[in-house]
Amino acid sequence: MALSKEHRQKVMRAHGWKCYRCGKGINSLTGEIHHRDGDHQNNTLSNLRPVCRGCHKDLSRAQTKRRAGQANSLF
Repeated sequence: MALSKEHRQKVMRAHGWKCYRCGKGINSLTGEIHHRDGDHQNNTLSNLRPVCRGCHKDLSRAQTKRRAGQANSLF
């Protein structure tokens, strides 16, 4: 389920319109929302962090690597 514009802005406002990771100023056009647990259905405020595009890319890549490592550990 996609986040509404209002929900995205609420997350950004709660964090002072700054990237949670690097502190760079963001706005509703340049900022993205990162799901801390990787579950895009979990839209609770405690799971959401505003991030700039660069940090979002890095965080998502790290989550993907962690999930791949967990999957490999099952074998």
